[in-house]
Amino acid sequence: MDLQSWLSKAPKYTTFRINKLKHFDSNTLKNFLVAQSKELNSQQIPKYYFIRPDCLVLEQWPEDIALEQTGMEVVVDALCAAAVLRGAHVFAPGILGLPANCQLDERVAIYGDLEGHCKRGLKVKYEGKKLFVGTGYLKKLRYDLFDNGVQPRGSSPSEPALDSMWVGSGGPTKQIYLRHVCFSGEQDHTFSRNVSRSRVTCVNAFAFDSTKLYSAESSGINSGPPFPINSFDKVLLDAPCSGLGQRPQLHNKMTPKMIHTCTVTDEENEGMVVWALDKFPCLRLIPAEPLLGGPGLADKGLSDEQRLMVQRFGPTIDSLRPSEEIYRDSIGFFIAAFTKIPAPLATLTH
Repeated sequence: MDLQSWLSKAPKYTTFRINKLKHFDSNTLKNFLVAQSKELNSQQIPKYYFIRPDCLVLEQWPEDIALEQTGMEVVVDALCAAAVLRGAHVFAPGILGLPANCQLDERVAIYGDLEGHCKRGLKVKYEGKKLFVGTGYLKKLRYDLFDNGVQPRGSSPSEPALDSMWVGSGGPTKQIYLRHVCFSGEQDHTFSRNVSRSRVTCVNAFAFDSTKLYSAESSGINSGPPFPINSFDKVLLDAPCSGLGQRPQLHNKMTPKMIHTCTVTDEENEGMVVWALDKFPCLRLIPAEPLLGGPGLADKGLSDEQRLMVQRFGPTIDSLRPSEEIYRDSIGFFIAAFTKIPAPLATLTH
């Protein structure tokens, strides 16, 4: 499968990190899926299993599931449609078109506007290029969603306007909210709340400019950033990126030529590894174990030995290290690991 086609499809496998500090009952998940299978008139439920004690994999619903589509169509923007295909509900900011005669809790068909031509507040059927992404139940009317029929009223972001029930491509029908700890660019108070909810007591959260984290005048790490040199044994960097691996990419404007050269993805991945090794001689690339994804792309500045140390999750099958389907049909991402080479000790002379 070429990269453009791969990006436009929802992943077959969705993984969830289980918070081991909280109780997780797999029977609750099974009962939830069984209840939804009855709504979908399906004799099967998606497969789910653990590939690690804290890593749950949920596969797609069977592709032959089909619900009778209603005549009522709700049009959402491409970003919202992609989120629905990943299992999300529909929230007010993503809605573009909604018929005037819809009723609360009415089942509607959800379509994504693929070209961005649908006018916000549309009342009639949209005839532009669109993609059916699922069905849902209406939880808010036009009055709740639009001012003067056009502008969003700013409904509470915590209240969905549509409960998505089924995803057209067979993806998970609802998001399973399993909290885990990660480092990101969120504000300190937001991250701190997540840490508290996860019952994690060994994490301190700081919102700080990462380009100013080092200071030779800092006395230690207890008071927070900036920090002195060699303060930490390990650093996990979740760097800003284009997010192209978040499938499906219904709003992506990449051309086949750009896809052929993979300019965006290798510049953000292999290219950054090459840059880091060249810029910082004290860094050495090490295997990003466990190595589950495929190797780095060829002819992007890394030797075969270095390509085997990184891992790429995407549609490419590389004979250098073939990867299983579960790691090719997930979202796309890239992992590299570095170690810092200790500075040589000064030689004493007499």
